[in-house]
Amino acid sequence: MLQFANAVGIVIGMTGTTLNEQVGELKFAGVLKELLDNPDIYHIATELKDLPTAEELTNFVSNINETVFAEYEDLLLSGVDKFLNRLHKGKRLALKYKSFFDLKFNPNQKLFVTTAVNTYKKKLKLQKDANVPHYLAIKKVVKHYLDKGYSPNQFYFFETTENGNYAFNSHAVFEQNKRSQIILNKQKSRGNFIEIKNEGDVERILSGKLKPYEDSKLSDIEVVFAIEKLKMAANIPSLNTIIMCRERDAQTLENGNFIFVQIEQAYGRIVREFFGIDFDSEMCAEEVLNYVYNKYGKHKYFNGLLSYLKFMHSHDVICPKTKSGIYEAADKKIFRTKVSAPIEYSIFSSKGEKELEQGVVEIFGNEYDILEGNLKINTLQKNNNVLKRISNITELLDIEWLKKYTFPLWEELIDK
Repeated sequence: MLQFANAVGIVIGMTGTTLNEQVGELKFAGVLKELLDNPDIYHIATELKDLPTAEELTNFVSNINETVFAEYEDLLLSGVDKFLNRLHKGKRLALKYKSFFDLKFNPNQKLFVTTAVNTYKKKLKLQKDANVPHYLAIKKVVKHYLDKGYSPNQFYFFETTENGNYAFNSHAVFEQNKRSQIILNKQKSRGNFIEIKNEGDVERILSGKLKPYEDSKLSDIEVVFAIEKLKMAANIPSLNTIIMCRERDAQTLENGNFIFVQIEQAYGRIVREFFGIDFDSEMCAEEVLNYVYNKYGKHKYFNGLLSYLKFMHSHDVICPKTKSGIYEAADKKIFRTKVSAPIEYSIFSSKGEKELEQGVVEIFGNEYDILEGNLKINTLQKNNNVLKRISNITELLDIEWLKKYTFPLWEELIDK
């Protein structure tokens, strides 16, 4: 995208979805040329070789921690359990380390549940295979929270549909109206919901940035429900777990090819950068790493801070096991290669892991420090202007001696 922008000097509209979707290479994703309103844009796309590498992706999107392929009947509730375990782990890590660092820890992750529509030909739908209607997903998740002992009065839930945006608790009532829509009954739900009338406030509120006059219960929200085809453009960094409750078999093409566009758009909601720490200014992952390294690099719990950042800067995906295998294909061909990168590539890995994974390091130190093995190692990304000072070290010391006594990963470095 940047290459195209630089070449033409002006961009008239840009998509946040990989431009490769316009190439028509259905092996990855596809928009059929014959169906485009403007076929001339068909070849204005990023070449596969120019898409970000996994290492580069870790700088501006979160890493993928795990993809779970669940059976239809286990999809929703097992996904909720996985999210709650993730949520509790993040809070435990924050509690463990926040007293040691002068940072604003914010471990409040959120679950994104993308659902199927409620009705077909004005008839209420039930779950069919992996397709969970919006109203039923809400009903099941609310009950699951209650069964696990959560307070019925907490505003844990939020729905965003064409009928409005609401935070609500377990006492809220959803009913079918005259147009066969399932909507929140405001009269029966009085005191148990909060309407967000200004759609522009949704992102801010779900990101935990409440204004003094806003109800503090809005900070309790943990689960966001959205019908897959609607309201998909929200940029909420703390949405880092997604349950995909809509089967995409209708997107299957011949010869094992699929159209991944809608799956990719839904998935894109949870790859936003989230660090579990509120910084005073917006920073990408590399800038965050440099900031904490410069400020806390010598702190005895620095690796603990990195482990917290690594965990928060990752996401989980719960997909249905489908007969077509479309989600498995999307995970292999899109999620892990062109949209996100495995957590093993995380820039926030512990120091030793980082050097092994990234393979590019810059080594500082005077001659005495190097001889004593007191090396300051700063991991850099491959796409940076990397200054390698390897030649300075090799002039000072015999490489075999250095490999044996000062830098266990030296062989990896030399090989790179």
